[in-house]
Formats: sequence, C-alpha cells, structure tokens
Amino acid sequence: VAEGEPVPAGYAAVRARFARLGGAVRDAAAWAREGLRWAPGDAGCAAELALAQAESDESGQGFAEGDTYARYGAVRAGEPARALPAGSVLAQHAEALARRDGDALDRAAIALAERGFLLFAAEAHAQAVRVHRDPRAGRRS
Repeated sequence: VAEGEPVPAGYAAVRARFARLGGAVRDAAAWAREGLRWAPGDAGCAAELALAQAESDESGQGFAEGDTYARYGAVRAGEPARALPAGSVLAQHAEALARRDGDALDRAAIALAERGFLLFAAEAHAQAVRVHRDPRAGRRS
C-alpha cells in the first residue's frame, strides 16, 4: 500500500488482528481505525477495534457482561470462577487457575500460544510460575 493511498479494509482488519493477538493492542486499534477511515461500515475492522479497545479498556466500557472475553478477563485478573464455554482453551486456563495446578496452567499457556493468543499465553505462564513457586503447592517426586 502506497503512502497516502486508501488501506483496503480487509488488509487493515488482518493487520489489526495479528497486532492484537501479538499483544500490540494500540497498533491493532490504529490499523482498525485506518480501515474504518476508508470503509466506515467494515465489520472486520469494527470488530477488531472493539476488541482492541476492550483489551486496553480505552473505551471505558469493556465487553458486554455476557461476552466470553469479558468472562475470560475475570480469569486473567485472577477470578477464575466465572463460567466459560466448556472445553475451550479459555475454560482450560480458568479451570487450571481455579485448581492452582501449575502443570495444567503450563499446558493451557501452550494451547493459548498455539491459537495465537500470545498475551494470554504469557499471562498463563506467569500464573504457572507463581503456582510452581508456592511452597504449599503439591510436589510430585
């Protein structure tokens, strides 16, 4: 795309998604806004902008209460009791955190990373480290 030329909305949405999944939330929002600048009704860019704003809470509103990512946000904040879709990688992370199971948190982190949720995977790894270091954690010999 040449400088000053319109950015195709589909391209902007893909760039926004990769930026967001890589943890670059501000870049994701910028790409989504640029796509919407030239195609105001583009659903992909609008969705990516909403996701980026909710992750960074730039909107001040976050996700709707029933949204899966809103419930997963509670998991990321250390409150794993809220329900997530059964069998999902997000639920796997929540269950491991609720059980304070370091090995399961490591597995959840790997699964999150494989799906491109790199920021979420890093958080799961950090939670696993805390659990592994906890002297009260069960040890296997």
